[in-house]
Amino acid sequence: MDFKEVQLQEIQHEHPFNLIDLQFMHQGYVEDDDDFEDKDLITVQKFKCTCDRCGLEIDWFNRYYYKCSNISCNYSLHKFCAELSTTLQSPAHPAHILILKKRTTHWQCSACLTDHQDGLCYHCSMCNYELDLRCATFLEQKTIHHPAHPHPLISVTADPISIKCFACGKKHKGDFYHCTTCLNFSIYSDCLSLPIKLLVESHRSHMLTLSYSFLDQVYDFECRICREEIYQEYWLYKCSKCMFYVHVECAIKYQQLCIYDEQEYENKNSVFSESKIIFSEYYGRQFMHCPLSEESYNILPHHIPKHRSSFFFDESTKENCYIKHFSHQHPLVLIHNQSNLDTLGVKLVPLHDPMKRVKLLCNGCVRPVTSMPFYKCSQDYAECSNFILHEWCARLRPEISYSDNYHSGNRKYVLRQSSLFSCKICGLPCNGFAYISDNFGQIDIHCSHRPHNIEHEAIPKLKLLLGQVTKDHTACGACRYIIKKGDFSYVTHNDYYLHISCALFLPKTIRHKYDKHPLKLSYTPVENYKGIYFCEVCEEVLDPTKWFYHCSECSQSIHPDCAPLILKSEQGVNSTHDDLVYKFINMKFGDVRDTEDHDHPVSFVAGTKIDGDCTKCGIELQSKFILKCLRCKFAIHSYCESSITTSEKQELVEMFDNLEKKREPKRKPRPPRVLTFYPKIIMRPVVGEYSFLDDDGSDDGSDGW
Repeated sequence: MDFKEVQLQEIQHEHPFNLIDLQFMHQGYVEDDDDFEDKDLITVQKFKCTCDRCGLEIDWFNRYYYKCSNISCNYSLHKFCAELSTTLQSPAHPAHILILKKRTTHWQCSACLTDHQDGLCYHCSMCNYELDLRCATFLEQKTIHHPAHPHPLISVTADPISIKCFACGKKHKGDFYHCTTCLNFSIYSDCLSLPIKLLVESHRSHMLTLSYSFLDQVYDFECRICREEIYQEYWLYKCSKCMFYVHVECAIKYQQLCIYDEQEYENKNSVFSESKIIFSEYYGRQFMHCPLSEESYNILPHHIPKHRSSFFFDESTKENCYIKHFSHQHPLVLIHNQSNLDTLGVKLVPLHDPMKRVKLLCNGCVRPVTSMPFYKCSQDYAECSNFILHEWCARLRPEISYSDNYHSGNRKYVLRQSSLFSCKICGLPCNGFAYISDNFGQIDIHCSHRPHNIEHEAIPKLKLLLGQVTKDHTACGACRYIIKKGDFSYVTHNDYYLHISCALFLPKTIRHKYDKHPLKLSYTPVENYKGIYFCEVCEEVLDPTKWFYHCSECSQSIHPDCAPLILKSEQGVNSTHDDLVYKFINMKFGDVRDTEDHDHPVSFVAGTKIDGDCTKCGIELQSKFILKCLRCKFAIHSYCESSITTSEKQELVEMFDNLEKKREPKRKPRPPRVLTFYPKIIMRPVVGEYSFLDDDGSDDGSDGW
């Protein structure tokens, strides 16, 4: 006899089996990077062995398989091979029931025509029809399991098809796996084969985990590689420890095969750790390295000729310490060290120190005076006690040639002291020095000396050039707000944009009175920090997808919008953290003067929430220029002062209206997408109408096609 019937006991393995679940790590899986070790997930996904019954491969997609419990025995079976029945009702031979038998001679499978020497098969004695185990378990072989979906998936098409993949949201042509329970759920075969863990070039600290939905989306994240939006319903790669999220296709494109040497990486970027302003040459152009190392640093000294210093002060003889400057009515005295204060008859002037709430700002550039030498008024008048000049601000060029775009010629601008103006370049209010052109407005001295080319630590491999925005809906990489078409900004060759102020005015480190450590400028969420971010100044929620300041030692963070308030020892000025980051960075407050609107002297300050409403007009004072009495609760808008002219009031009102315009975010809120795996309409075939033809071939008049 060529074959004999087989009882299940006859084909059982000599040792007991253990049922192995290759996807047990994903049961109740919340997609947290700390659930399992990276190497364990990678090892399990790459698992492969051969079924000792059907001869086909067992892999991760089978999910379950039986393994011999004896450690020294490697006998393994597919779950469906181990659970074979002695009978089979096969769609390949529906007329009769097939019986499990064992062949002892050469035979051929009636379905796939594969030749076999011997082995198990399903046999029909009436038709002499035989199926090998591969064809008998064809449906199970075509079925896979994936942790992204609760139901089994099956490939039902022989030829490639072109449809949308529910994993990546893109349309592909190729092999797809479909869910027979969720009728509209299909996944491209390449997406099913994505690795659970991988490493990308831009994130070497941890491996990224394949996530099947954006369940932990707290902030408005975007892909950290292409900077485009990530939709919460599609797969992505993420590092929850660092809030690092990327598109699947971006992660695969920039996948790293090995980890870079960390010391080499630090050496490549060590130029940004220097404590001084650095310039470098690249193809004949000079690039300034940003950000500036700390809040006290100023780029102006690097644009002023050093030979001009001898005109005012002889360092060797310490003579000629007095100058007459156009910005002040009295002579100015140079304070080059604390020891010469008594000799000059000048009172002690403490340097700017926000940690001690000491504020000393230059009247020219309106930046902190943190070192000597500097100039101050030589007269001991109360109204002049606040007049301070950096030594280099006294050496600014009296005239400059400036062009506001690349298509117009240079225009002459003259240095002047201006009471209050709006800079034509940045649009911010300023009461410091200005370069003025009779026909083209006023420019603050920082905008007039801005570098045309920079490098930034946030994108160390790219160069940023100053240029005019030519595209619509381009966003700043720091604050994520739209840069209007026609505005000037820094841009890389691959369209990474930075506001001029974001690039130049945010220092690398700042200090806070209540934090003994410096806070460092962070461009991405902090590694290994999973908590909600809060600003220590305004006490509001902070979005770590935008640049912010953070102290890793104390886990404290600060909005960049609030950082200038620390710099100038101000607090409570901005109405919200979405106000302009540098709203009053070019303003010096604190002057005391008399006004006909009040009996006591008033101080020129920035309005805060506790100042309440204007005594004259009743409108809120916060984030406005106000005149505030230091003895009583009198406080009014500066434009409500009786002595101000109508045109001056209109200019001030327009200035604040422009500042208070809400900036347009890169992405506007959109309604959540409603996903369903079931089609809205069930399509069924419809029997068409037809008509009969007469014998002569004419229509008989009945309905027809």
